[in-house]
This record gives sequence, structure tokens and C-alpha cells, in this order.
Amino acid sequence: MTKKLLTTSEVCIILNVTRWTLAKWEKANKLKPIRTSGGHRRFHESEVNELMGVKTPSEAQNHKVVAVYCRVSSHDQKSKGDLDR
Repeated sequence: MTKKLLTTSEVCIILNVTRWTLAKWEKANKLKPIRTSGGHRRFHESEVNELMGVKTPSEAQNHKVVAVYCRVSSHDQKSKGDLDR
């Protein structure tokens, strides 16, 4: 499976940051770009999602789902005795 690569402009839009911020994050090893033969930077979509805190489908499957049910009765039901069992 091939990983989707994003351009610098796409990453800036997704993360709502400037190109300068991406360059700083690259130096700080927050994001590691791949360089094209022309010298342009491309970023793995999975790394961008990880930086945003987005869970991948495999991570999401590891979490249990809990459903909570709560019955709420009105004051009228209580006064009419509809709640007596």
C-alpha cells in the first residue's frame, strides 16, 4: 500500500500554519519531509495526522465502545404513579 504524500501547501492548510513554521518543525524533527528529485518537500499524510492527534483505523479498533443508558421520567409520570412497578 502506498502512503499518500502531501505538498507543503497542503500541510500548511491542514495544520493552519505558515511555511516558516513547517521549516522550524522540520529542524525540530516534529515532521520529517521527503525530498523530491527537484528538491521539493513532501510529507507523509500519516505523520501529519499523528501530529494533529488523529487516530488511524488500526488504533481506533483497539478501543472499546461503552454505551450508557439512563431512563429519565417526567414529574407528571411520577405524580400519576406511572413509575410504580
